[in-house]
Amino acid sequence: MRKEIRILTCFLLLLSLFAGCGKQKPAPNNIVAYINGEAITAREIDYFKTRDRADIINAFSEQYGVTDFSDFWDRDFDGTTPTQALEEKAFEDACDAKIRLVLMREKGVYEDISFEGLEAKALAYNEAHKNQKNTVGVQSIDMQQFYTYYISTGEMTLKNILGEGELKPTDAQIRAYIAQKGEMTEQGAISYLVDAKYAEYVQSLLEQATVTMEE
Repeated sequence: MRKEIRILTCFLLLLSLFAGCGKQKPAPNNIVAYINGEAITAREIDYFKTRDRADIINAFSEQYGVTDFSDFWDRDFDGTTPTQALEEKAFEDACDAKIRLVLMREKGVYEDISFEGLEAKALAYNEAHKNQKNTVGVQSIDMQQFYTYYISTGEMTLKNILGEGELKPTDAQIRAYIAQKGEMTEQGAISYLVDAKYAEYVQSLLEQATVTMEE
């Protein structure tokens, strides 16, 4: 069974998928959701759970003054546990990543944007460069960070493409920004304006996206 929802209203379904309701956690390669028809697997969400753990700990510790971490992840804080917050954040990050990767595929940055495909790409890169020394660029890709590595590096190319197309600033916008900031080159103004437009563009795509949960 599938259920279509918006990202911002998916939290209760996430709890049923990952944290209870008598269901087992999905196998790593299982598809747990789709965003605009693009699959999101349990491995993708687990990837972001690993990355987001420290942020959740810091956020709850700062807000609630936590000093005893013996039952931290399952303790209730104003109706939410850190485990629930982590699962929600990881799912949102996985959706955000997929939206960005779809844009990269559409603009020809990557052909295969699946988690497994990018993992294989990183493994192949590391194998090809393992005995090379004094090479230009990255010598090896950290397999704990490969997914976000390809997103961040791919975005540099993506922004250049979009900056010459649908996100290209007008001459008036460039002049206005330079006048506002003072000492700045035209290229610097263009870079800033494209970055800002890109962030707004991704956010609008996320807000309009439809998520289909696998139950």
